[in-house]
Amino acid sequence: MKNSSKLLLTAMLAITISMTGCKKDKETVQDDPVKQEEPQEEVVEYETIFPLTGIPTDAAIDHRPFAVTINNHRQARPQSGLLEADVVYEVLSEYEITRLVAIYHSMEPEYVGPVRSARGYHIDLAKGYDAFFVSHGWSPDAKERLLIQNETDYLNGMEGNNDGALFKRSSDRKAPHNSYITYDNIVKGLEAKGYNLMGETAPLTFYEEDDVELEGSTAESVTIDYHNLYDVTYKYDEAKKTFSRYNGSYHAVDYATAEPLAIHNIFVVETKHEVIDEQGRRKIDLTSGGKGLLLQKGVAIEVDWVNKDGKLLPEKNGELVKFVPGQTWINIIPEKIEQRVIIEE
Repeated sequence: MKNSSKLLLTAMLAITISMTGCKKDKETVQDDPVKQEEPQEEVVEYETIFPLTGIPTDAAIDHRPFAVTINNHRQARPQSGLLEADVVYEVLSEYEITRLVAIYHSMEPEYVGPVRSARGYHIDLAKGYDAFFVSHGWSPDAKERLLIQNETDYLNGMEGNNDGALFKRSSDRKAPHNSYITYDNIVKGLEAKGYNLMGETAPLTFYEEDDVELEGSTAESVTIDYHNLYDVTYKYDEAKKTFSRYNGSYHAVDYATAEPLAIHNIFVVETKHEVIDEQGRRKIDLTSGGKGLLLQKGVAIEVDWVNKDGKLLPEKNGELVKFVPGQTWINIIPEKIEQRVIIEE
């Protein structure tokens, strides 16, 4: 019995020492400041950037852009797919109505539209990006260049049974303000015509620093005078570092989501316009260069515009001015920019 008690006492003492040692080791681990540090977030460094937005990506960039002529009539708003565009041109179509040419490369819009008919200078704008050209209808000049001369790779809603097959008509709007196309149908239509969708895209130039200091005047609100029904106002949001877009009191949003457009660069280009027919269609000079105004981060910068390989770009003192990474809108207006653009500080 005495030996048994001695063995029991020895065993209990061993357990106590063992538990004390475990507790000490555990406390030592908890007190170790190195092991208590929060895990660091992994910093992802992308090797490439999207060439038309300057935004880093790990996606493959091996495809050509496509350009879509989009309706901007009052009955066509709000439009679909403008949020996903890399670059958007706004230019007069007939009379005082503007039309949009949206260039897509970094994103795949589910729906785009309403799609509208082409003008010759729309084709020129798309060719500057080596973009497939998508429209529904054409002016006589555009039809000659696309259908007869086969000047560029294109997809048109007026050919074959495309109207109804690839281009779908919405029931909640009246023609010609109701033609839409999906990204998948654009790819399907282009592949059916035997086009090669792969290719390199020449990049625009972008600032690499987010906190770049811009030299210019404050521009909290900028209004562009096309016509009283088509005037455009851009309002700067300091918190988001982007501009919102308005036609009159109408806030430009996406049709499906009601999400407002968020624009990083607005480039206003003054050039010669000439009315050439009874329908009010125009001939527009996209090559000679001239006065321009660049809006970035709430700052207005007086620049010139030049045509470099088909792209309309800002230039100052003989050097190209960089864009802020993000979406860019280019407003092409008739001459006398000082009368057509009103800046509020």
